[in-house]
Order: sequence, then structure tokens, then C-alpha cells
Amino acid sequence: QLDIFHSGFIGLIPKFDTLKCLNRLNIRAYLGDKIELKEIDLKKMPCLKYLYLQDAYNTLKGIPSKITESNLDYIYVNNIGMTENDKKIINEYKKSR
Repeated sequence: QLDIFHSGFIGLIPKFDTLKCLNRLNIRAYLGDKIELKEIDLKKMPCLKYLYLQDAYNTLKGIPSKITESNLDYIYVNNIGMTENDKKIINEYKKSR
């Protein structure tokens, strides 16, 4: 399990998808650099079952890649930079589970 409450970090561009045995990821980002969520490839994280991503000041951008190929049981993504298509992908994945 990895819980990150990101506020004020500069240069934090983690490679979360290298944590192959991670089963739970919770990121709440408030201030600092922007994290491009598309850089997180969920297909490379076969053990991940729970994903929670939330921002308040546009510090997260987009959604993780390959959501439809993931093993997630729970997903919550809410960030200011989400497009309508991003929201559609998340909602369709939730309905399919």
C-alpha cells in the first residue's frame, strides 16, 4: 500500500508502474508540480486492486493508461484536468466491474 499526500513537492515524477506488487495506491495532490497520470501504465501493475487519485489545484492531469486492461476492483479519479472522455472511460470501467 502506498499513500501519498502531495503538497508542495517539486520534481516528484514517480514511476508508480514499476511497483508491480503494489495492491493499493492513494494519491491526494494539493500543490506543487503536475503529475501526468497517463504515465502510469496500469497493465504493468497486475496486483493493483484499489486506486484513488484526487487533486484540488490542478496538480494531477488526465487518467492512468490502460485502465480497461487493469485488475482494479475499485477506482476513483477526480482531478480538475479530466476531460469528458476521461470521465467516460472511468465510468464505463466502473460499470463493467
